[in-house]
Amino acid sequence: MKKVRDNASGAIGGFWIWKHPETGHVVRHSNYAGCRNEVKVFLRANSFPITSQFEEEFEQNLCANGAANLCEEFIPPTLLEKATSLGRALYQAAKQWREPLCTAEELESRREICKGCNYFSGSTSLLKVSCQRCGCSGLKIALASSRCPLPEPKW
Repeated sequence: MKKVRDNASGAIGGFWIWKHPETGHVVRHSNYAGCRNEVKVFLRANSFPITSQFEEEFEQNLCANGAANLCEEFIPPTLLEKATSLGRALYQAAKQWREPLCTAEELESRREICKGCNYFSGSTSLLKVSCQRCGCSGLKIALASSRCPLPEPKW
């Protein structure tokens, strides 16, 4: 599966390009969220379904119609990898016996950063996975010792 490398920085060449597979209709937008919204407007206006898989299909379409280095091959972490990551985070938090949890302000800041990331799954509850890339959960985000484990950490 392919995934957009960074939806915040803008598409290479200045535009995100989405092409409807049946009609050939093209949506071009300079902003990722704007492109996604215009695609949804187009789909609704033309009575095409917006499925529960929309986000994944949208990204696959952008990858198929964008520059070669716009996307990367993406394999979500396994359950074992997620559990290992959470276990390491809990271990690090236990070593910080004074303040294992981050402040409410820091937690909210981390959540907002995660919500803006293209790997965000849409879930922010305590044990639901928030990050499709690393498997971070709401619990891991709340630990003061945790850091975003992406190659270029976001928090």
